[in-house]
Amino acid sequence: MKDSKLISILRSLNTRERSRFREYVNSPFFNKHEAVKVLCDYILKSAPHFEDKALDKKDAFEIIFPKDKYSEQRIYTLQSNLLELMNGYLAQLHFEEKILEQKCFTMAELRKRNELKQWQTVKKQYLILRDKNQFRGDEQEAYFQFYKESDALFIAQQMRQYDENLQLKSDSLDSFYISEKLKAACDMYSRNIVIKADYKSWELSGLLEAIERDWARFSKIHSIEVYFGILKMLVSGLEEDYREVKVLLKKHLGNFKQEETKVQFDYVINYIIRHLNSGRPDWYMEFLDLHRFLLDNEILMMDGILPEWDYKNIVTVALRADELNWAEEFIRNYRDKLPEFVRDNAFNYNLAAFYFAAKDYKMALQLLQQVNFTDESYQLGSKIIQLKSYYELGEWETGISLISAFRQLVERSKSLSEYRKLSNLNMLKLAKKIISLSQDWDFLTDSVQRKGIVSLEEALKKYQPQANLDWLMEKIEALKN
Repeated sequence: MKDSKLISILRSLNTRERSRFREYVNSPFFNKHEAVKVLCDYILKSAPHFEDKALDKKDAFEIIFPKDKYSEQRIYTLQSNLLELMNGYLAQLHFEEKILEQKCFTMAELRKRNELKQWQTVKKQYLILRDKNQFRGDEQEAYFQFYKESDALFIAQQMRQYDENLQLKSDSLDSFYISEKLKAACDMYSRNIVIKADYKSWELSGLLEAIERDWARFSKIHSIEVYFGILKMLVSGLEEDYREVKVLLKKHLGNFKQEETKVQFDYVINYIIRHLNSGRPDWYMEFLDLHRFLLDNEILMMDGILPEWDYKNIVTVALRADELNWAEEFIRNYRDKLPEFVRDNAFNYNLAAFYFAAKDYKMALQLLQQVNFTDESYQLGSKIIQLKSYYELGEWETGISLISAFRQLVERSKSLSEYRKLSNLNMLKLAKKIISLSQDWDFLTDSVQRKGIVSLEEALKKYQPQANLDWLMEKIEALKN
């Protein structure tokens, strides 16, 4: 049971969300089956990790049906019912965020029932809420729904006169369509860059020309202004466009929901990462400065939780930028902001990375022993730190042995992309050559040493792409000197 889809989703919920899920399951409006309620209570007792050995189907069945003979099918049916309730609960959470849309749906139902007085009341409530969020850039769909509903009421009243709602409905549809079109185009261009895809956005060039012709109108719509700028940056790749987008996003801070704001900044972050990957270490501080801003404004954190991969990326770049003191402080200060389920793993792994950078290789190896390989990324990352630590400690045989196990892990992986597989395997080939030469170095003649260096440099050119290229080049350079 602990490896089921339901448990996986429950692990992703925070304490409040799990509590509300219990309330949802116990509401007779959504669920009238007592056995499902009991199963829910039984499972939630194992929160937040849901790793209890007692989390067993037969144990659950005995609690729910103490007088009945165990039936695999019955417990499976209960689990399925509870999973469906979870699906409904997640949809409900999403719906609760759509406050303006809720008012539009209410107005539509009231119109169908000819309850026009209450319709007008809800309309006033909508307008009050809209005015509070008047400059939000992510409510274009809600504006369209409102004018669509207002026009539907006008049509129902069969009045033969001008009504502005038809025009407003058309205008808001344009704004909504253009906003979504630009968002999709940004996503397409980004994926085309990252995975060499061939996504195409139909009639995009004509749309961009239309936006530029009527920029005085469209620039007032925040989502269009922002995504037009992001798309321009993605297409041109120019640093000046990157700088403009960064200013633009800071200008609109608070004009979008946090989740969408994070997506917008992700485009900027990916721009920086592409510079780093192309061998521009001068962009490390740009990455850190931007992330300090994002941390200070809690843009990276959702409901107070910092995603583990943002945590890892920040540490990795800080260490490469030689900001060791700041990195250690960040690792320790943000530990309790991590998702509870991965907190210990993420903390120990990143602290190990810090100690490696600080040249305390034994402490790094010791911390890695506390990392549970629940995720393949941690497993790969840990083995890389182990391999580099063994090299620095001169434990050549241990390093060679690790390379063999590491290669099998990479070759058997079903989740790694072909690019990551190739780059890691190439890294292991070159690392093995470096270790083999290093362990015999003091016993080699000058001419053999020189031939060994030439062989390494040729392998460096041959085995491409390379993971951990900086470290490999550093070790080759150290041998040359």
